Amino acid sequence: MFTPEKPGESTARTSVPAQKREPGLSADENVLLTTGLPYALTAAETARAWSRNQAVIARLLIRIGRESRMLDSIARVALVGSLEGVHTRIALIPMMGRSARHALEQHGLGELVYRLAGECMLMELSAAAGYRTFCFPELVKGLLKTGKMKNSPVERMMDTFEFLSTMVQHPLNDQRVLRQFERTNGLHARYKVAGAGARNLFKYIALNMFYIGPSMRSDLTPEERHAICGLTVLVAERMGHTIDGSVKDLECFIRDYEAAHMFDRDDQGIIRRRAVEIAQASKNALDKIPTISPARVHGYVPHRVKKILEIE
Repeated sequence: MFTPEKPGESTARTSVPAQKREPGLSADENVLLTTGLPYALTAAETARAWSRNQAVIARLLIRIGRESRMLDSIARVALVGSLEGVHTRIALIPMMGRSARHALEQHGLGELVYRLAGECMLMELSAAAGYRTFCFPELVKGLLKTGKMKNSPVERMMDTFEFLSTMVQHPLNDQRVLRQFERTNGLHARYKVAGAGARNLFKYIALNMFYIGPSMRSDLTPEERHAICGLTVLVAERMGHTIDGSVKDLECFIRDYEAAHMFDRDDQGIIRRRAVEIAQASKNALDKIPTISPARVHGYVPHRVKKILEIE
């Protein structure tokens, strides 16, 4: 198991206080979850950490892909009910084609189907996590400025899947990664969120993009949790943000941030009504993306989120 270090950090193991230990885990696994995730590395160290995190995530995708009902998605590809559905299928061809080539190069023919199925499951988890972002007033205000999530939800989802797929597959300095950073940083520059809570809001969005979806599975290993959070930190750094802390720190942050900042279920304000409209548009959009199952997506969405967004 890999335990990352910051430059100059000792390789000696440190004990984890009893109150911070997670029951059922070994001492090494608890250290992995409670040691600060590395950032501010040299270029070479960052590239190596990026690659190590991706290797763990690749094994995770193959593992979860083995349990995927891939034939469900294949059957849905043939069901086209709208022009937007046709466009979505066309947009999926290059993305899935790149994933297939990458999986074949990295894992061979024997693991190809499982890796692709794992990526489809990652899309489902990402879509389920995305509903949570509609539960924050400040984030909804930002989405209303673009109009994209309500008016073009399929396009917004496809953009998210493309960004996520690129970051979990390709080396740090790959041109596809660099183009995604350039594009996304450009969009964020146009729609910056102002105010004292902007840093924590970005931190939550980054964790929502990468970690919150997979963390809804109960079978993530400490190494997988560490790798996904580690990649999140490295991606955020390339976008000009510092995310500091351990895996356990970030998990506590997610819980506390959601508890403190989500809409109240009884909120009757206009921003919450807009959030419900965005969520409904997203719910309808899921039917147009053949590689994911709307039923499985909604099965992951927490009850509180469903109630806030009226999607049940």
